[in-house]
Amino acid sequence: MIGLTVSHYRILSKLGQGGMGTVYVAEDTLLGRQVAIKTLTVPAVPGQRHFRTRFLREARAASLLNHPHIATIHDYGETEDGHPYLVMELVDGQTLAELLHQESLPPERAIRIIKQVTEAIAEAHRHGIIHRDIKPSNVAINQRKEVKVLDFGLAKHLEPENLTTRQFGEAAGLSATHTLDGAILGTPLYLSPEQALGTPADKRSDIFSIGSLLYECLTGTAAFSGRTVAEICARVIRDDPAPPSQLNPLVPPELDRITLKALAKKTAARYQTAEALLEDLNALPSDLTQSAIKRASGTLTLKSVIQGLRSTPFLKLSRTTLSILLGATLLALVSVIWLSARSRNRYEPAPEAQRLYRVGTDAMRNGGYPKAGKTFEQAIQIDPRFPLAHARLAEVWRSWIMRKRLRKRCCALQSSLKIFRL
Repeated sequence: MIGLTVSHYRILSKLGQGGMGTVYVAEDTLLGRQVAIKTLTVPAVPGQRHFRTRFLREARAASLLNHPHIATIHDYGETEDGHPYLVMELVDGQTLAELLHQESLPPERAIRIIKQVTEAIAEAHRHGIIHRDIKPSNVAINQRKEVKVLDFGLAKHLEPENLTTRQFGEAAGLSATHTLDGAILGTPLYLSPEQALGTPADKRSDIFSIGSLLYECLTGTAAFSGRTVAEICARVIRDDPAPPSQLNPLVPPELDRITLKALAKKTAARYQTAEALLEDLNALPSDLTQSAIKRASGTLTLKSVIQGLRSTPFLKLSRTTLSILLGATLLALVSVIWLSARSRNRYEPAPEAQRLYRVGTDAMRNGGYPKAGKTFEQAIQIDPRFPLAHARLAEVWRSWIMRKRLRKRCCALQSSLKIFRL
């Protein structure tokens, strides 16, 4: 399509491609400005008319939104050969997905980004629209550090409750096509449990997706991961992620609580409105990093560490093992303090070291401690000043020793049981 003119938009270049369509950079020949055009890929199936209907319906609904953190919809229509298209604001910047691949975000910046996303979604909800596909690639950050939520292409316009039976019957042909044959819409990593189950989504589904986004911004890793779509969906439905503070010591308990409440499996346990989530985010202190350091230094003492380790159930720690565990814990604390001290200088680890850190963190979450340890060691070799990699490696050492000790204890217990049976 590059070089072609659609209506009064001249296609200049291809910007990206997804499962439902392709996005191009185009020039508005009437107003002399650049815009983004999204064309819908209409599948060759009997229900393809419903795809067109849904796309144009939701474009009309999204065009009513006017908010500083929502990419403006300028126009929509169909090409001469019947392909629907959407004309929207072209954001000069990068997506959150690109940002997360480049650097780790301090909690303060993560909160600023998520607040703006939540404000945008709250505005959409006030107009009866849910997004249903909130993910890092659908969040853009322009040159002024302002967030723009993109792509309401999977949005569903909620039917007004006061429709008469006849009105509802007429609207059903336009509004009730949220899926074909119960197909799942959205991106698996950020789906809500109800979306993963293929059941109807409401505003609280968007809140779950915002929670997934917040989790990844805080920890550098997705809340739910897997090798296949089915495995990811199973974890979204079944598993609760570890508190973000276990992956990032700079995350305070209150932010753990907010994130995990947004990720609650049952919709009744989640934030019921985006405004409620935003209220809790606004109540957080502005200096999260310094608060975390003060809290750690005030509560973590040599005596408390030794007492905690000695009281570990089923473990009788030798002096050597205790020394290793204590050294690993102190190394993690030093890494946190070092990270805080260097954050003012805007130090960012090497990109490859950050990639290995994310791979190692995923391996830890899946129980692959040997792989995680090797990956963190590689990250440290690339960037010896990477404090979070040092902290995670210390955590791997500690977990591996404790697991090994517990395994020996279990083997001894099994041997005793065998002797008893004989």
